[in-house]
Amino acid sequence: KKKKQIMSCTITANKEDMDGTEIDDTAGLSFVVQNKVLFVSGIDKSSVFGKTELEVGDRILSINDCNFRAYADANFATKIITKSDNAVTVVVEKGVEGFTPLSKEELDKSRSKTPT
Repeated sequence: KKKKQIMSCTITANKEDMDGTEIDDTAGLSFVVQNKVLFVSGIDKSSVFGKTELEVGDRILSINDCNFRAYADANFATKIITKSDNAVTVVVEKGVEGFTPLSKEELDKSRSKTPT
């Protein structure tokens, strides 16, 4: 059984990468709500977050000081990251039970949602 631990991960993403192409506004993250808890459901390994300790299955506690402990909304989480200027601070709880990995179809569907 994994021991629960809180990890804070501060990432600064530039709007353009080294070759001048736009970086994905979501910073390569996708989310899912399961049992009223917000989890990381996917991480693009070539993204900013792909180079951090963040893992699929981590419980999102907050993003940029917006608390997701009692209010789990995957679209709102994506919107916060999309609307962020450069710095995105994500606080997660690792080793949480209750996450069920998504199938490839479910993961693709969760990534295709565009916040308004």
